[in-house]
Amino acid sequence: MPRLERILFKSEQPWLTITIKAVINDNALGVIGHDSGEIVKGIKGQTGYLYEVWTQDNSLELFMQKLSVAEGINFDPETLMDWLAKNYNTKNADTEIGKLLETHGIRVSWFFD
Repeated sequence: MPRLERILFKSEQPWLTITIKAVINDNALGVIGHDSGEIVKGIKGQTGYLYEVWTQDNSLELFMQKLSVAEGINFDPETLMDWLAKNYNTKNADTEIGKLLETHGIRVSWFFD
């Protein structure tokens, strides 16, 4: 399966830029966020901050099956990415999707830098 990406949320202000995207790669779903700007530098002491949540155990197919039942939609990777972009266009998309995965019994790994 080729790598797929969708921007879920993007906000650009002079002092802060937030970008969150969904990624499907190697049968895993990830949500990757990056914040940068003066606010981040003031809080973290560096210009950028990266955060990610990824499915574990090649559970993308299982998640799509469970979500298909819950939502009444037949999900494939492209449909899933479009659905996530439509329904999780928020600055908290990473946390919200991580919780969605866990609600459906999918194990996830969280990473914060």
